[in-house]
Amino acid sequence: AFGDDPGRKQVIIKRNSKFATCIQGGSGKSYTTLLICISASGKFLPPYIIYRAHRLFDVWIPRNGFLSSRYNATSSGWNEEPVFFDWLCNHFVPAVKTVKKPMVLLMDGYHSHLSTRIIKYSMDHGIHLECLPPHTTNILQPLDVLTLSKMK
Repeated sequence: AFGDDPGRKQVIIKRNSKFATCIQGGSGKSYTTLLICISASGKFLPPYIIYRAHRLFDVWIPRNGFLSSRYNATSSGWNEEPVFFDWLCNHFVPAVKTVKKPMVLLMDGYHSHLSTRIIKYSMDHGIHLECLPPHTTNILQPLDVLTLSKMK
């Protein structure tokens, strides 16, 4: 999760951008969660961003953000089962429709990833869910160890 305090001096922009062309105020809330998915071949999905709020406001969606990014909100700012199900159905599955099945989706064992409907939906779409062992993501979770460690 990322703090979204508008008083901070660091910003997140596209790597190839020379300047931040648009200033977006924070949601005024404490945390923003980013769901990131990268394939073994190095291809990545646009981010799925979860704000801490009871509803998502249009002003929180950047006009110049990554194409096909999706946004949502939860009362905690963390990933919750309905949001992960939305990510799976409306973000992940459409993005991998041309990939040969079955496939493996490797993730941490966070409880929001493992509901009955998520498991059934995944099975119906040829996706095998594999969870990393508990309390090992700080050393085993590929994106946390390699890619996101600089941001945490």
